[in-house]
Amino acid sequence: MEKGSEVEMEQISPAEKKEDEDVKKDTGQETKDEKELKGENKNIYSVLFNPTEDIYTSSKMPGSPPKFHKDVNGRVNFYRGLSVILLLLCVLFLAVILALSIKLSEVQGNQECPDVEKTTVAEACNCQKCEFMYKTRASDHNKHLCSECGTGWHKFENSCYFLSEKRLNWLESREKCQEKGGDLAVISNERVQTFLTEKGPMLYWIGLHDLGTQQWTWINNTALTQSYWFQTPNAGHCALLRGWKSPQNNWYSNRCEIYSHFICERVKAFYK
Repeated sequence: MEKGSEVEMEQISPAEKKEDEDVKKDTGQETKDEKELKGENKNIYSVLFNPTEDIYTSSKMPGSPPKFHKDVNGRVNFYRGLSVILLLLCVLFLAVILALSIKLSEVQGNQECPDVEKTTVAEACNCQKCEFMYKTRASDHNKHLCSECGTGWHKFENSCYFLSEKRLNWLESREKCQEKGGDLAVISNERVQTFLTEKGPMLYWIGLHDLGTQQWTWINNTALTQSYWFQTPNAGHCALLRGWKSPQNNWYSNRCEIYSHFICERVKAFYK
């Protein structure tokens, strides 16, 4: 440091500095150093007043021209708008698919196997058709089974049985069963008796009566051989089955004019 200071002092001695100041006072002229300093400042100011490039753009992304930034911004805006349009289209297509799925489910749910008595043998509902189109839930199994008897009917052995939800008298019940292609149920064995007892909780008309004969007879004109009376049948001339009771003794007799539910039977061979 001391050596450098000595060099600078040697370059500009006090005598020379005083001499320059004396010349400036006598002649009114600027020294050479002052002229060079003013020239440099003037060049700097002129650059700032008349810039040749975008200083602010260069400060944001040095080395990138302004046109490059405009192109990039334009592409970003374009792809952003395209993404929004595609998203809206996806949402619209999803809504259409959901609406069509719901509509298809409703249509399939409203379809039923055709009534046998209203169709030909070729048009009748068969097991394969029901398995494919009209799956029905079995009441006593957690699975889907095909019903060969049609909607609302229960298949057992060689017959189909229908338990009504409406109440009619004995004669009207028989007419309604005949409209469905069958008749009031005939209980021919203990298996059928147990099956029908377990199917419903109501009192149901069955095809047993003693009208004018004093002998209980089935509607197919066969005599009663095996009976399941709860008590001696002396209250009327038509027979009822009480569901959800002991199948060994759940028959009741009553007047044929009273209203009750009923059980229809349709023999499988009749419509297959």
